[in-house]
Parts: sequence; structure tokens; C-alpha cells
Amino acid sequence: MDDPGLLDPVLDLTRLHLLHCLRNVERATRTKYLDLLGGLDAVVWEMDPTTLELTFASPQVREIFGVSPSRFIHK
Repeated sequence: MDDPGLLDPVLDLTRLHLLHCLRNVERATRTKYLDLLGGLDAVVWEMDPTTLELTFASPQVREIFGVSPSRFIHK
């Protein structure tokens, strides 16, 4: 009978590899999303539905409203 504890290091390495891959996909997706937003002539924003606080504003906020996205969010 095999010791199930022998697989723990292999499973840990597999989990770490999957986590690394997911982070790379997340980063690439976010970059593509921000590039897409950068090409629009409009402000795109995101709001937390429970608090009604802005959580994201696209870079066009600066051009259209004259303030940085972070300042726009925290006004």
C-alpha cells in the first residue's frame, strides 16, 4: 500500500504551478482589458454595488474631466 503522504510534495508543486499560470493569465487579461479601454473615447467606470463607491475609472477621466482616475474615484 502506497503512503498518501508521498504525493503531498507533488500536489504542492502542481498547485504552485497552477497558481503561477492563473496569475499570468490574469495579468495578460488585465493588460488586454486596459489596452481596450485606452482606445475608447469614453470614461469607463466600475462601482461596488453594495457601497455604491467607485472602484475603477479608465484613463480617459484625465482627458475628459481633467483629473486623475484615482482622484476621480475618491471624490
